[in-house]
Amino acid sequence: MLNNETLIDDLKQQLAQVAANPVKKGLAKLSSLSAAGITLEFQAPGASDQVVIRQLLEKIKQRGKYVVVVIDEVDNSTVIREFAQLFRAMKRLDLSLFALMTGLPDLVLDVQTADRLTFLLRADKVALSPLNLVAMTRTTPLLRRSVNE
Repeated sequence: MLNNETLIDDLKQQLAQVAANPVKKGLAKLSSLSAAGITLEFQAPGASDQVVIRQLLEKIKQRGKYVVVVIDEVDNSTVIREFAQLFRAMKRLDLSLFALMTGLPDLVLDVQTADRLTFLLRADKVALSPLNLVAMTRTTPLLRRSVNE
């Protein structure tokens, strides 16, 4: 997922695509139906993002599937804090949602210690060493060619 203001909406839309069956997908695209001079207009009820995502994750879990959300360059932005709170709520319901978040250590720590997000301090963490250009060159033929040219 992209770390921007549409993160939650993007997540909701992608979950809807995975969770919906083909017939419902087609019907969801209809905004109105007209026959014999009578028009029916369809409008989805305005449920909150959390309710919609919970329902979608429940459908996905019933199918025996898991959802992994990967977010790069995590920072202490409003959208990341909102996602983390949503993630915590879904985990409390034992839904099959997992998150892999990467970022600079100081920025990740800012998120972990933010108000109402300290549960992230208990999450599994993996600290990676800096990339080694020499090792990458040895193991990647494409890089080896471009460095030698």
